[in-house]
Amino acid sequence: MSKHSSVPRVFLCSGADDDDIEQYWPIDGKVFLLCIGEKILYARLISADRDNEFAKDDASQLLLAERHDRLQKRRIASGAISIDATGSIDEVVAEILGMCV
Repeated sequence: MSKHSSVPRVFLCSGADDDDIEQYWPIDGKVFLLCIGEKILYARLISADRDNEFAKDDASQLLLAERHDRLQKRRIASGAISIDATGSIDEVVAEILGMCV
């Protein structure tokens, strides 16, 4: 992070179950949480368009759904700004960038 201290914005990405990201929250700025509902989560997991088999089985999907809901609530309770990620990529990006001014 220190080597990028001269840039106006830094975007960090984290998986839903990655606790390491919270260490960067106090640095400065905003944390955005891309939120989707369980129905969309399942639809994305079983999509034939995906090029892998991750969480296509029922047991993995149930576990992921439980973690997803719990971690979304925890991130929001920690101060993350909830972003509706059910829209198009352009809409989601525009909403985030609109909050970065």
